[in-house]
Amino acid sequence: MKPTIDFISALLLIGTAQGLILALVLRTTEKGNVRANKMLGLFLLLSSYMIFNNFLRRSFYLTYVPHLSIIAGPMIFADIVVLYWYVRLMTEQGFKLGWMQALHMLPFIGAVILLLPFYALSGSEKINYVYQSGIPMERSIREIAQLIQALVYLSICLRLLLKRRRALKEKYSSIDRINLKWLLFLVIGFCMIWIIASVVWLSGRSLSTSSSTPVLFALLICAIGFMGLRQPEIFSKSEKEENTTAKYESSPLSEKDMDAILEKSDRQIASDRLFTDPNITLAKLAKRIAVKPHHLSQAINTRRNRNFFEYINEYRINEAKLRLADPASMDSTLLSLAFEVGFNSKSVFNSAFKKFTGFTPSGFRKKIQSAGKID
Repeated sequence: MKPTIDFISALLLIGTAQGLILALVLRTTEKGNVRANKMLGLFLLLSSYMIFNNFLRRSFYLTYVPHLSIIAGPMIFADIVVLYWYVRLMTEQGFKLGWMQALHMLPFIGAVILLLPFYALSGSEKINYVYQSGIPMERSIREIAQLIQALVYLSICLRLLLKRRRALKEKYSSIDRINLKWLLFLVIGFCMIWIIASVVWLSGRSLSTSSSTPVLFALLICAIGFMGLRQPEIFSKSEKEENTTAKYESSPLSEKDMDAILEKSDRQIASDRLFTDPNITLAKLAKRIAVKPHHLSQAINTRRNRNFFEYINEYRINEAKLRLADPASMDSTLLSLAFEVGFNSKSVFNSAFKKFTGFTPSGFRKKIQSAGKID
């Protein structure tokens, strides 16, 4: 078995190098969500080693370092748990690692214990095991466990992200920069990779000898490393100071009280044109009108049947409709108009506009031009 590097091996090696560099950057950066960045760095570090292990096996360089073989097997159990912890850090305020969280590492510890006899083998015996034909029973059981654990944990991560995304709309008027869409993309991407891995395994091939999933894995971790570094801290100072997800039942308001709060809120938003501030939040608005954030949230949810995101965006869309109908604004671009009424991006503006009016902004403008009035 003469060591050789083919195209796929080169991709794996490049992916390993980029993953290690990103892991180092994320572990040392002090901006953004520092704890989450360090956890993402650990995830990339573990992932990079597993990709490198696959490179060694495929290129036959493993024959020079046989004692590194199979370490990546148990490491998969730890890697998926670290990703789960990262999602928890990004979606839950005050999440801390403790003894209960350490229990998630039991599958990893169990896999290491089961492989202790293998680690005691000589180098040549390990190489013979790695490159033997067929799939040993021990490897089959371990790979089934890996597939089940990965799909279960990724499903939990998806649920956490979707829950957090809904919660953000209760507190922010603009979420395009903090909606964790890239992290949702990451988790869905890993789900797809593990589904592909399941198909590979069901076809009778060992995950240890397949190169398709490691290559996809390498490409994905490189992409999410850059996106993760750019993701800002999603818990603002005001949110840390006031937990706005308090249960309404703990401080019930009468309909009259809620109507009074909304009257103050509507008046403040209209007079100070607060909707044009893309960074307006539930906590900031509540402070302006001197009410508790969860009381304002309750009033908006109950009396307007909207979340805060929709509540503010309705003001923005109404203003946009007026400007689109104004002959003096006919030369304004839709992008500049979106920024002027409080949106951070044209795509979010288009989506919100269509939701409230049934038209795209350009379609609404054409309708106004042809009809000469607002319906």
